[in-house]
Amino acid sequence: ETRNVTVPGGKRAYLIAGLLPSTKYTIYVYGISGSKRTQPLTTHITTAGLESKVAKKPGELGTLSVSHLTPQSFKLSWTTAKGFDSFLVEYSAAGVGSVRNLTVPAARSFSFVRGLSPATVYTVHVYGLAGGQRSKPLTTQVTTAPVDTNGVKPSRLSKLIRLSGNNVTDTSLQVYWAAESGFDSFIIQYGVEGATETRNLTAAGDKQSAFISGLWPSTRYLVALFGVSGNRQTRPLTTVISTAASLRVEQVKSILFGGLTFSNITANSLQLSWEADDVFDSFLIQYVAQGSESRSNLTLGAGRRSAHVTGLLPATNYTIYLHGVTGGKLSRPLVARLTITGAYFPLISLPWQTPCLCP
Repeated sequence: ETRNVTVPGGKRAYLIAGLLPSTKYTIYVYGISGSKRTQPLTTHITTAGLESKVAKKPGELGTLSVSHLTPQSFKLSWTTAKGFDSFLVEYSAAGVGSVRNLTVPAARSFSFVRGLSPATVYTVHVYGLAGGQRSKPLTTQVTTAPVDTNGVKPSRLSKLIRLSGNNVTDTSLQVYWAAESGFDSFIIQYGVEGATETRNLTAAGDKQSAFISGLWPSTRYLVALFGVSGNRQTRPLTTVISTAASLRVEQVKSILFGGLTFSNITANSLQLSWEADDVFDSFLIQYVAQGSESRSNLTLGAGRRSAHVTGLLPATNYTIYLHGVTGGKLSRPLVARLTITGAYFPLISLPWQTPCLCP
C-alpha cells in the first residue's frame, strides 16, 4: 500500500505525519512538468521508537453543569481537582459533522459557548489536559432556548440576499449587504477566523453597509450578518475578508523576509525558522489555537532566525504569525497554519533538490 502527496513546484520540503513508530518507510520523490515526470529520487527512513518515559496520567473531572441558556449561547461549568494544564471544550450540533472546540486556561472552570442556533441540540464534551494527554470527558447534551414569540405565531421573516466587503485597509473594512425590506435592524458580528472572541455592531434597518475598524493587519476575519425583526433574527450570511498588509512599514522589495519552516515538532512544541535581512530591530511571533480566545506573543532579538515554541496542545490547529519589527512598527506577517499531532505520531521532514526534468 502506498500513499501519494502532491507538493507545489516552489516547495523543497514536506512534512509527513501519521506514521507508525519504529517502522521503515520507502520514499519516492518525482518531479512533474506538464504530463511528464522524472525518474524518482528514493530513500529509506525509519521512524523513531516510542519514548520509554511514561507520561503522567491526567486526573479526572468532577461534575458538569449548564446555565445562562439563551437562543444563541450557554455557560458551562465543571468541578475538578488541581493538576490540569488546561481544558478543552468540544461541541457540535445534532446531525452536523463539524466539531468546534474551545481552549480554557487551567485557572478557569467555566466557559461561555456562543454563536449557536436557537432550539438546537448540542453534544458537549469537556476534557482536562495534562502533560499532552486528555482525561476522560464529561459529556452532556444541551438544547438552546427557542426564540421568544410571546405566544404569537411568527410571520415569515424577510430574507438576507448577499454580503460582501470593500474599502479594505490594514486596520479597517466596510461590509455591504442586500436584504428584503422589513427588518428593524441588522447585527454585524466579526472576529478573527478560528477564534471564539467576536464583536458586534448594530445597524438600523434602512442601512446597507457598516464600517469596522480596529482590526489586525494581514488577518482573515469571519463576518456574519443577521437580520432582526422584533425579537427574531435570521440565520446569518457569512463571508471571510482579509485585511491589507500594514501600511506603517515601508515595503522595500529588496528586503528578504520569508522561508518560514517548522521542525522538531512534538505533541506540545515546535521549532520555527525563517530567513531575513539585517534590517529589523526584533521579531514578534504570535500564535493562536483554533477556538482560543487570545493570541500568545513571543519577542526575539534582531539576530535570531529561529525560535522554540512550547506549551502547545496536542491534536490542535494553530495559526502562527511572524512579524519583523522596525522602529516599533510591524511588517506584513508571514502566516502559517499547522496541526500539532498527538504524543505518539512521529513526524519526518523531507528536503530535496529539484532534479532536471528531461524532455
